[in-house]
Amino acid sequence: MINQQMNMKKDDTLWKGLIEDLFPEFLQFFYPKARGMIDRQTTFEFLDKELQDLFPSSDANLAPKFVDKLVRVKSLMEEESILVHIELQGYREKNFPERMFRYYYRIRDRYGQPVTALAIFMGSATKVVSQYYDECLGTELMYNYNVFDIWETDEDTLKCSANPFAIVVLAARTALLKGKITDRELVTQHAWLFEALEAKKLSQRKKLVISAFLESCVQFEEPRTYRTFGKQLESITGKKNPMGVIEMLKEQGLEEGRAKGLAQGHAEGLAVGRAEGHAEGLEEAKAAFVTNLLSKLHLTDEQIADVAGVDLKFVKRVKDKLKK
Repeated sequence: MINQQMNMKKDDTLWKGLIEDLFPEFLQFFYPKARGMIDRQTTFEFLDKELQDLFPSSDANLAPKFVDKLVRVKSLMEEESILVHIELQGYREKNFPERMFRYYYRIRDRYGQPVTALAIFMGSATKVVSQYYDECLGTELMYNYNVFDIWETDEDTLKCSANPFAIVVLAARTALLKGKITDRELVTQHAWLFEALEAKKLSQRKKLVISAFLESCVQFEEPRTYRTFGKQLESITGKKNPMGVIEMLKEQGLEEGRAKGLAQGHAEGLAVGRAEGHAEGLEEAKAAFVTNLLSKLHLTDEQIADVAGVDLKFVKRVKDKLKK
């Protein structure tokens, strides 16, 4: 459960980075019919703080759970702006359509501007629902919202697309194939994604943001495969150690956890603890992971806390121990 929360936090950061740094490409990919209706040349206004205020964490049924974005864009058809509500859904949720509707009417009520909503379904076995319906004694309500299922688009179509979000969707799909195909097949698929990214004519910043997302999707059954893939990635990117922070340390974290006698290594390299799952094993594994980040990479304490899924006090305690 702890690791799942860490992964969601990491994915949340990466997806937000993708959407914010490549929003024109995002609109073009997920809203192809909006061409000529939305001004992609002007500055977009991201209303993250306002969205949080509309849905406070005390409201468990509505508080943003994964990636929720609210963006104000300029309309070419109307004088007023359009609000774009984006939600990524990675798991089954019984009341999801109702939650989408409640988002809609709160946003509409707060701003009084046109709202378009998009739900991107990320799971491998997620039922795609695009409508909320309610009826009572002849009074009916039907709310339809846009949906995108990452498995719906044909693979060849995505590979031929010029839009970088096609690579993002393929990467998200490939991440879900761990354990379903061999590591060798996964290496081939992940390598193609990085090669395709290298061939794109994008700014360095945009490539870095997409690359970070691709790295987060690299998942193998065998820890040693990470080293093999890392070497292959060096030849693709022409960079030394291109795998990034978490991927570079997965195997190291796994081996150190075993060395400490923590019987079961964690798939993400954290080695969560003994077979019984004792809390002390988890603490030692997290400390080993933070130690690796402190000693091998030039990151701020805040960045290390975010990557490792711990608070700043935990990072500072580890630093103090290293100084002794």
